[in-house]
Amino acid sequence: MFTNDKRQAERTGKYGTPRPQHLQQLITQFQNSTISNESKEKIVANLANFSYDPYNYAILRDLNVLELFIDCLTEPNERLIEFAVGGICNAVADPQNAQIVCDCGGVAALIDCLSSPVRNTVKYAIAGLYYLVDLVDLKEKENVVDLISKYSQLVDIYDDFVGLGCLKLWDFCGKFDGVDLVDFFVNFDFWEWAAEHCSAPFRAPELWDCPSQCNIDERTDIWSLGCTLYAIMYGVSPFEYALGESGGSLQLAIVNVQIKWPAGPKPPYPDTLHQFVTWMLQPQAAVRPRIDDIIIHVDKLISKYSD
Repeated sequence: MFTNDKRQAERTGKYGTPRPQHLQQLITQFQNSTISNESKEKIVANLANFSYDPYNYAILRDLNVLELFIDCLTEPNERLIEFAVGGICNAVADPQNAQIVCDCGGVAALIDCLSSPVRNTVKYAIAGLYYLVDLVDLKEKENVVDLISKYSQLVDIYDDFVGLGCLKLWDFCGKFDGVDLVDFFVNFDFWEWAAEHCSAPFRAPELWDCPSQCNIDERTDIWSLGCTLYAIMYGVSPFEYALGESGGSLQLAIVNVQIKWPAGPKPPYPDTLHQFVTWMLQPQAAVRPRIDDIIIHVDKLISKYSD
């Protein structure tokens, strides 16, 4: 769970160690020349865990933790590399962090990690490169995109993702943006394709029951994004939860947009967050928000609830 100043003060207590001091202590321990490899691995794993929370981003930048992660990628210790690339993957969703990693040679370092024998290292490297690809020049960008595509489609990596319970989602914005399905159906069995590439509980209504005229664009992705946010909040997709409550067909639950909200947590999520998810789960693609609308709304929510 993301934290803020109030929650952090409650967790630290009167005699606890403030977050910046705690992270500095970890770095000091890591830099001790007598420390064992196992202890180094634990420290980097700990730092990587802190790297997912935006509350820590400024602290990590001040303490040069991102540079520490990149330095670890040149070590002969595969576990150390795995934890370090995981930390980079966690942090680079933030544009400032991404720029630092890019400026410090992180793109080349992550590309080297694609040949790692450790599957997690490869997966984290792919995810990290995804966030960095727009920061490199055009010639290098084409190479990075090709590498992401190549390694994402490797059978053993793909199977590992599925084995971990990850979802099959597809970037319809990039693949089919603006495609008229009436023309598309002539040469392609779209339903079979959608069933193969998109996990059913996260599949938009137009991928189950297409109107006579329908364009596939980024708003199909927005539906999956809404389902994913709901699953992050409650640990289950919205329409799987609806089935558990009332039974029936998953397809009918999705096409009819049967959204129910579980009880909890305590304190409960604000109504504005529920409204945000519902906004993305509009049954008609034409009235769903586009990604620019989502970004604006997310910024507003962060501003409202970050204090």
